[in-house]
Amino acid sequence: MKATPVAEVLEKFFPDSKQAGNQFECPLPLTEKFWSVYSERVYDFLKVALAFRSAVVPTSGHHDSESLTRLEWFLEPISMSLCLGSNNQVQEQWACPSLLSSFGRMALQDALAGVRVLSCECCAYPFVTSSYQARYCSEKCGWRHRKRQVRARKAEGNLKVASGPAKNSPTPDEKKRLRRPRGPESEGD
Repeated sequence: MKATPVAEVLEKFFPDSKQAGNQFECPLPLTEKFWSVYSERVYDFLKVALAFRSAVVPTSGHHDSESLTRLEWFLEPISMSLCLGSNNQVQEQWACPSLLSSFGRMALQDALAGVRVLSCECCAYPFVTSSYQARYCSEKCGWRHRKRQVRARKAEGNLKVASGPAKNSPTPDEKKRLRRPRGPESEGD
């Protein structure tokens, strides 16, 4: 990975930093002033978001070294720190310098626990599941996708509609014999 000078990175996200030169002071993150000077191109955001998705989705389903390497790129800046818990016991914490690295850490924990990120067969949105047979993000998408498949088969003429009684269904005479007698007139039979 090539090192990028800080001035170039600042200029990319804080366009006013170029005019201020060495006098630029970055406002405290998440404050109103920060958001008024911060700028990120949609293209850059989408590029990294899609890279994250391509790192997470294959890792949770089919492991290969390339997808693991992509996920490692998001995990690399994470460090571990120690703190004292409420009962004065030493606890470890993960320090994530960015939201994406935090998401990467969560994706790793999910993968280690057997939770997978899949793409819904209906709407193509990613969803998280621990079920080995999951194919849809919701019950609604499952119904919608199956309905589309039935309609497509009907349109192609491949859907066979049953005509007449099914093989194992009783005949009308058998149905009469199986009926329970009702009322007082049937008591003497």
